[in-house]
Amino acid sequence: MSVIYTIDVEMKLRGSQEIKKRSLLIKCYPSHPQRQEFTNKSNMFYKEMVVYADWMPELYRMQREVLGLYEDEVIKLPYAPYVHGECIDFESEEGLILKILNKIKHFYTINILYNLLRASTH
Repeated sequence: MSVIYTIDVEMKLRGSQEIKKRSLLIKCYPSHPQRQEFTNKSNMFYKEMVVYADWMPELYRMQREVLGLYEDEVIKLPYAPYVHGECIDFESEEGLILKILNKIKHFYTINILYNLLRASTH
């Protein structure tokens, strides 16, 4: 549904000569209009980001604080560390406005194409 890129990064921390190498995954919005529509309707990107940013850390915290597990007893969740993410929550007010604007844009585009086709046939 989306485009995923792998980027190898070399980082040098301030005040240090040590270079750290990291491989990052970047998940991007799909370019195909029908995939975009499906992604927006399902709110997939936002839901996935919430899982990595909120739910996974909370599951880890609960093991430590609620269940009282020691560090060596905690179940390590099998996913790459979440660094950063941004996306639109299509169920929020901002997302609803974007849905409306997107429909208007499609209507406007279809209307222009219709008028161009009509003009070219007369």
